[in-house]
Amino acid sequence: FGGNTISNIMNSGTNGVSADVTTPGSLSAVNLTSNCLNGTLTCFSQYRSDQDRLYFSEDTKLRYITAPNSGSSTLITLFTQPAGGSISNFIFSPNNDMIFYLSGSSLYCRNISSGNAWCNDTALNTITGLPTISAGANQFTWRDSTHLLISTHGGYVLEYTLPP
Repeated sequence: FGGNTISNIMNSGTNGVSADVTTPGSLSAVNLTSNCLNGTLTCFSQYRSDQDRLYFSEDTKLRYITAPNSGSSTLITLFTQPAGGSISNFIFSPNNDMIFYLSGSSLYCRNISSGNAWCNDTALNTITGLPTISAGANQFTWRDSTHLLISTHGGYVLEYTLPP
């Protein structure tokens, strides 16, 4: 990396899901689950510059770090998957009022502020014969504000149309 700077934002290298850290300070000594340490496809991240937050999935939790790489960083759990399944991948809706996430081979929706009754942490892809969705990089993208494209990482691209 030559003269570039690389910083450790979070992770002591020790296995374990840490409690939230609401007091600003260094997160470099905070633990991560071993599912995030060994190159597995279970911990995905997304930086939101509009909020200066780094969101990441860690086992059953979707978490974020505020002001990453600064002395004022905190670690917050946004939500825990109610069914107890690991959250492997996620994407915010275009207007940021919902989060779509993968747990097991099912797609779920978490309501942040949309008020949509169907977005209630229940599986959305329960159609018989639908290909299995496996976690992988660059899996979700929006075609427009109501059509989510999903790579199954098994040779299919699915389109989920949001209910009205």
